[in-house]
Amino acid sequence: MNYEEYLKISPNKTEIHYWDLPENVSVGFRKIPKEITPIGNTVTVRRLLEKIGKNRDIEKEINTIGRKLIKIKFPIKLNNINYVRLYALMNSEGSTNTEFSIHVPEKEFHELFKNSLINFFGEQMDKLIVCKKQRNILRSRAPTIIRFLLPIPSTIPKLIFKNKKFSREYLRIVFEAEGSPIFVGNKRYISLKRNSDISQFFNKNLSYPTEERIYFKQLSKDYPSLAQKIKENPNKITIGEKIIFKKYFDINTTILPECIRINKTNFRCGGKVSVRWNTYIYARNVNKFIEKIGFLSKSKIKKSMKMLKFLGQREQFFALELMKEIAKNNIFTTKNFVKEMKEIGYKSPMAYIWRYKNSGKIKRIERGKYKILYVD
Repeated sequence: MNYEEYLKISPNKTEIHYWDLPENVSVGFRKIPKEITPIGNTVTVRRLLEKIGKNRDIEKEINTIGRKLIKIKFPIKLNNINYVRLYALMNSEGSTNTEFSIHVPEKEFHELFKNSLINFFGEQMDKLIVCKKQRNILRSRAPTIIRFLLPIPSTIPKLIFKNKKFSREYLRIVFEAEGSPIFVGNKRYISLKRNSDISQFFNKNLSYPTEERIYFKQLSKDYPSLAQKIKENPNKITIGEKIIFKKYFDINTTILPECIRINKTNFRCGGKVSVRWNTYIYARNVNKFIEKIGFLSKSKIKKSMKMLKFLGQREQFFALELMKEIAKNNIFTTKNFVKEMKEIGYKSPMAYIWRYKNSGKIKRIERGKYKILYVD
């Protein structure tokens, strides 16, 4: 999928109106419209739509919403940096199915959560957000209705996707929350793990135990067609990130499925059957990430600064994994492999072809084409 193709599936919502809310939500007015008979000083969205419909002039008179009478001003503008921060945070660490909350140990994420909501809805949020420990980990919860006022779709919204500044802020928060800078010996890379629901690919039960990780090597042996189908349908958020990495920052990433898991429930588990996707940033793309995007926490910044000092001309790269990624039916061309390797900073990619050929991991089947014999 390329940039233009992703734009076609990217949500284009930039404003939230009262008619975007559930019909049972109550709203309050400075001055009740004459067409409405209120209960107290509020009316439901359902009644408002029945009597008035979608009316921008009427919504200017709305000043409260919900049981807690949250002060509000419609329409809510999403095209701002606070929405970007909350979208990145909630996609990585948040719960939005039945509430609007985060449950993480990092205090900086709770501050980001609170401050971004205050910037949207004013100082009233300081009292409306409940922050306390649950299972010895901090949990911040905003009023449930916030999940309708600040939607968190499963595809990166256009307002982020088309804006370089917003894209950078989004990536910084996502990689701070779920990304890891790895620098051990001569291994130097950045990775991000994300789970997604793949239940729609299953029409029969798998012979695997519940709540146990089944790594992709095993799945490929047991269910090769299913494994191939999963590889061809990566997580939409992950694909969007790959595209904006390349478009705005000239950073190449590699996306690979790591494992699947059959869950007891599909609630907060990434679906009844979920797959863990890994995004890898290797070689000189690590330098580009650190210089153009970077991390937020002191610990990750310190580690990434050490990584910058290591040029990585000979650093470890899972070339065999890249061969698998570009292969079709386990067959790849040297042309595609050399192109991908040079894009991520390797000057002699053919050395990997010879190395794996001599070790029996790949086999030449015709000029410029190799078949992968070793599946790891």
